[in-house]
Amino acid sequence: MVLINDQSNTHPVTEEEMSLLKEKIYHKYKAAAEDCYYNGSSLTQVCKKYNIHRRGFQRELKKFNFCYMGLRYGHIARELSKGFSIKSIRSKLGLSIREDLNKTMQEKLRGEISPSKRWRVLKRDNFKCVLCGADCNDRKLHIDHIIPISEGGTNDLKNLRVLCSSCNLGRNTDLK
Repeated sequence: MVLINDQSNTHPVTEEEMSLLKEKIYHKYKAAAEDCYYNGSSLTQVCKKYNIHRRGFQRELKKFNFCYMGLRYGHIARELSKGFSIKSIRSKLGLSIREDLNKTMQEKLRGEISPSKRWRVLKRDNFKCVLCGADCNDRKLHIDHIIPISEGGTNDLKNLRVLCSSCNLGRNTDLK
């Protein structure tokens, strides 16, 4: 049985997906999955804590089209949506303060804006900044999230807009 999840298996697991997983997963692995998702525990930590085998746990998650990193990304996404900084999340996960979340992890948390979606947003907004009206001849155009991802925003077309580089980076303060 496959739960709601995409083919990549490593997108951040949502609350809804986690509750579905908790209903289906073998009880032996349920607490380990919750620990990864709610506390951001590493695979080594949960396997040791719950006396389970890595491969067995990963196989059980795979049955439902999930993987360990999806649980951990879900934890990080939840923390970001609550307003915690990357620095505090790194510290909580036991990562070095200087160590940054890798690029792949940040892309998974943010989600990607596909070239076709970018094109649709640019076309919808007439290839102009919605705040100051600058076009691509004046400044570089960015796709901006109206509600930031860190505050629960999505990559839905309704939450995306075109801003020029100055407006997006806050340099046009007189227009905002």
